[in-house]
Amino acid sequence: MNNLNNLNNLNNLNNLNKLNTMTFIKFITLYCIGFACLLNETLADTMDENGLIIKTKCVNSSVIVTANQYNSYCGCEYSCFVPDSKNLSCVARSCTGYNKELGHCVWKSEDKTISIVLQAIPFTGTSGVSWGILRRWDMVALIWGPLGVYCLLGCFVACFVDRCSQGDEEKKEQADTFVNCFSNCFGCLWSLLLVSLWIYGIVGLATGDIKDGYGCLVLSENTLYDVK
Repeated sequence: MNNLNNLNNLNNLNNLNKLNTMTFIKFITLYCIGFACLLNETLADTMDENGLIIKTKCVNSSVIVTANQYNSYCGCEYSCFVPDSKNLSCVARSCTGYNKELGHCVWKSEDKTISIVLQAIPFTGTSGVSWGILRRWDMVALIWGPLGVYCLLGCFVACFVDRCSQGDEEKKEQADTFVNCFSNCFGCLWSLLLVSLWIYGIVGLATGDIKDGYGCLVLSENTLYDVK
């Protein structure tokens, strides 16, 4: 009989410990939530380098606590923002921000006007200056990469031809002909590549189909964001 009472007391003690543990966990959870809510009320807007708001506090935030879990709700004031319920804040969608002066969400990108002007100028357009401003280093590499390959191959071919044609005038003439043909073919193909990329850049920027280095479409400054 004593053993049975001791066993019941032990079970009651274990249940009490579990209850205290769960209560403590809930208390800590509610405390953290309450602190997050208080922090959200005093959260200052986060702006990018262009003065656009990219992070702000929730509006109409609430927390629902159940027996085993809690759920938080965060409403966002601006159309281009999505809720971050975990941190009880709202963050701007990719490539967007809120312009306080316009009172509207806008697209973020490099300025289209400067880019298209530089792309339209033959020298800056074919040399990759406009692509560099857009941080499209892949396009810059596509323009200048072939020239680097040509220089390396040219050095190799020149050394090889010079060694093979030593003391033989006929072979030397054939080698010179081959080198000239190789240079002319490369120059023709590279020129076609530069002209193609030049025209592609002008058309793409004019139609708004080109993205900058951050993956954002290159649009006019403060182009309004419309929910689709």
